[in-house]
Amino acid sequence: MKRILIALIAGLAVTGFALAQEHPGNEHPKAEHPKKAEHPKAKKYQVIGLMFHADWCPNCKTLQPKLDAVTKAFADKPILFTRVDLTDEDSKKASLEKAAKLGLQKVTKDAEGTGFMLLLDARHKKELGRVTSDMTEEQIGAAIEAALTASEKAKAQKAEHPKKAEHPK
Repeated sequence: MKRILIALIAGLAVTGFALAQEHPGNEHPKAEHPKKAEHPKAKKYQVIGLMFHADWCPNCKTLQPKLDAVTKAFADKPILFTRVDLTDEDSKKASLEKAAKLGLQKVTKDAEGTGFMLLLDARHKKELGRVTSDMTEEQIGAAIEAALTASEKAKAQKAEHPKKAEHPK
């Protein structure tokens, strides 16, 4: 009996690990490790792709398959794909708590509607771009690439011109 139980637990653990690895680079709220959201800089994300989603939203239903197809190409890039689920009060509350852990309270408060993705500078939480349901997969990929490039340029400029220490007078 113990052997069967141990084999069953090991099988479930392997299956869970395989499912978690199925979409590398893309965060899924239900498969997320609790510390991952608390420490997003662990992977040095430069851009956050924040989808505003609701199950009842027609634009979300149009955009999501395009995002699924495009975001796979960015699995090894410094971008975190996540979403705010506004389907109902429970999912909204959980999503806003998760967004707060990422420092996105102001962004989620200021954004209106669903069916789009904001591309944000991970450090300053400034909008670098926006993805909407009327965009093609090619346009979505180009927008994500442009956000990553803008973030890289800002990072390079900061490295070239660090702030000078102010001397007291």
